[in-house]
Amino acid sequence: MKLMTLDLIVSEEVKYMIESGLLKPGDKIPSERDLSEKYNVQRLTVRSGLQILEDAGVIYSKPRSGYYVANPPIKKIADDIVSTTSEIQSTNNEFETKIIKFTEKEIDKYLYTEMKLPLGTRLYELKRLRILNGEPISMDYSFIPKYVTPGLEKYDFENESLYSVLESEYNVHLKRSEQNIVVIQAEENYCYDLNLTPQDYVVLQSGIVYDQNGQLVEFSETYSKVGYFEYVTKSK
Repeated sequence: MKLMTLDLIVSEEVKYMIESGLLKPGDKIPSERDLSEKYNVQRLTVRSGLQILEDAGVIYSKPRSGYYVANPPIKKIADDIVSTTSEIQSTNNEFETKIIKFTEKEIDKYLYTEMKLPLGTRLYELKRLRILNGEPISMDYSFIPKYVTPGLEKYDFENESLYSVLESEYNVHLKRSEQNIVVIQAEENYCYDLNLTPQDYVVLQSGIVYDQNGQLVEFSETYSKVGYFEYVTKSK
């Protein structure tokens, strides 16, 4: 039987405090000094134990402040059409969206295979970084046909939900989606923004959304850090 290392013991003790309710989401974890005294270990050991929990998404850190208990994974309904903004805002997490790229482009060969729109179709490309409690957790890529949403560039998607704008400003009601969810190795084009390396893994959710008339409205790809979202269906 393999013995537990001291840092793993510390992580299990802190995890027990969380699971037993002694520490609740948003509560601050005792300091490294307090934990090192409590368990009679070096602060470096405590730091390693806390890092185990942070990597697992159980706790998160704030610069110059310490560690805090994270909220449980955010439920994403895989077979329903709900914006990521709405899903995260329904929790008690601190949340923000950062626009990395918002431009107009012509459909390329890859998007043609996914969207089945004619070559030459003009698209809006919207790339958004989702930040939870100060930690970047996902990168969203959205491709929207310009003929569906002319003038989309005038909206502030750091503070507005794309789906809300589609409904309120363009009378586009999202009715059906086809989604696929897989775990893949991280790719270099978003590793820096998500503080990942190409050796890390992410959850890729990709798919097409259609409106009330059966018209394609969006093709999207979301790359999320493992552990921050729990993917469920409406039947659960």
